[in-house]
Amino acid sequence: KFPFPYAQIIVTMLVMLTILTPIAMSVMLPHYVWSTLGTFFPIFGAFCLNNVSQELEMPYGDDYNDLPIARFQEEMNSSLMMLIHCNADHVASTNKQARTDFKG
Repeated sequence: KFPFPYAQIIVTMLVMLTILTPIAMSVMLPHYVWSTLGTFFPIFGAFCLNNVSQELEMPYGDDYNDLPIARFQEEMNSSLMMLIHCNADHVASTNKQARTDFKG
């Protein structure tokens, strides 16, 4: 599991980014439209990266984006059951009358 103090630092840094970016953009950019765009896109990108990393941290479960572990286990069990079938251990062979050379 991801270390909890590290996750707290990430959330704290995101909050600081959310508070300080509008102030910095209003000082650096002369028009309010550019300040708004310059604030929205970096903050939106940082929060998107944080949400993606949270999904990648735990890909197993019951959420919509999680991997279907139950189906994977059923397919593995089915494959293992096929191995214990009585016809699974027969080696393929040819008929005694089969031609095994290229002579005409």
